[in-house]
Amino acid sequence: MVELRLLGPLDIVRDGEEAPALIAHPKRLALLAFLALTPPPGFRRRDSLVAIFWPELGDAHARAALRQAVHVIRRTLGDALLVSRGSEELGVDRRLLWCDAVAFAEDAAAGRYDDALALYVGPLLDGFFLSAAPQFEEWLEERRSSLGALAARGAWSLAANAARAGDGPLALQWARRAFAFTPDDESALARLLGILVDTGDRCGAIREYERFARRLRRDYGIDPAPATAAVVRGTATGTPVMPRSENALTMDVRELR
Repeated sequence: MVELRLLGPLDIVRDGEEAPALIAHPKRLALLAFLALTPPPGFRRRDSLVAIFWPELGDAHARAALRQAVHVIRRTLGDALLVSRGSEELGVDRRLLWCDAVAFAEDAAAGRYDDALALYVGPLLDGFFLSAAPQFEEWLEERRSSLGALAARGAWSLAANAARAGDGPLALQWARRAFAFTPDDESALARLLGILVDTGDRCGAIREYERFARRLRRDYGIDPAPATAAVVRGTATGTPVMPRSENALTMDVRELR
């Protein structure tokens, strides 16, 4: 069995032993990750793979590079790990490969948020960059963002469950983790402020807002939305007015880049 860990610290282990040769070769690692995260039935056409990973090469050279990458992956992780469907499609045998990002998404989809967030120890391929492969970088950014948003939804769900159970400290713990997944989202900030107020930490809510506002001005040159500021003004006077819905606040400020 091969274990492929893509969330947080990168690791590839086969039968208890690491595979440093693949970790040290970004393009082969990226190819394996791309195939592992391909939704069922899990196959990709070879012509699309060469366009994604070797766009700078002509077709013949790109296909040769793909064959070499497949050969090295099979030699390192087992001949049966990569499978073909016909002559033009390539995928992974999921019976032989466990991937933390896939397991995380499956647990989250099933509502097993405790299990899912135990796997989510960092963003997908955190800090990883593949030069001269813009399609892969676009795909990675989209998947990284979607998995981060899924982690945030799971953490907010656990925060809400803890709040309903009357466990304020646990609700706050999950809320802080949820906000950390989407730190530019003002609606997430408002939810965190609400939980801080509910747990009696109004000063903490104001400090959290001020920290967010400073970072927003530093990184984007803008101020928080008026609705967010109104939340904090109410908190300071002891009569917090929380937004009626997340839509009452601005969009994620990353959309302003």
